[in-house]
Amino acid sequence: MARLTKQQIGLHKEWLSNWRSPDHMLEYVDEVTNSVGSADFFTQPGLAFLRDAWAAAKLGLARKAIAVRLVVDEWPDFEIEIDKLVEQFEYTEADIPGRKRGDEYRSASDAGFPVEYDPVEDWEERARLIPQAIKNAVSKKIQKQYSKKVNLLIYLNIDEWGIRQREIEACFDITVGIAKDSFTNVWVLWKDRLYPPE
Repeated sequence: MARLTKQQIGLHKEWLSNWRSPDHMLEYVDEVTNSVGSADFFTQPGLAFLRDAWAAAKLGLARKAIAVRLVVDEWPDFEIEIDKLVEQFEYTEADIPGRKRGDEYRSASDAGFPVEYDPVEDWEERARLIPQAIKNAVSKKIQKQYSKKVNLLIYLNIDEWGIRQREIEACFDITVGIAKDSFTNVWVLWKDRLYPPE
């Protein structure tokens, strides 16, 4: 496992910016991130495009898209093709406020033990933080004032192991509501499920 060189980053961006089937894109991104390792993946600058490509693949699979691709311009982050129509997406991640995954993985790597995906032990507290985490992520995207024709995908990166699943799902409409005037559609990806469902 090693950091990616500038040349490797360029080659990966080029590959990911071409139309690919969602499952092919996901397989490619998984191979690249596995070769880098978690510590470097979350600490090496310039790898956010891999998270964008992962999100594109996941959304493409959930919506049964024909193809997906990364957009390397300033925006949108990616595009998906469904029924011969191309939809543009911005992507953001909602996580525990103040969480620094890079530091978590770096510390774990230095100590020689694996890190759990979400190391917080208090499930109730994590569940309580979800509405605010989504609002924070959405607010940052709204401030960038994208064209209304772009969609927004929010990846909710908080797991409460199902203890408040229905309550959290019910909050999605309210928490993403502030983005409805700024984006064509807003989707939440959580636990490999898309909200609202297709």
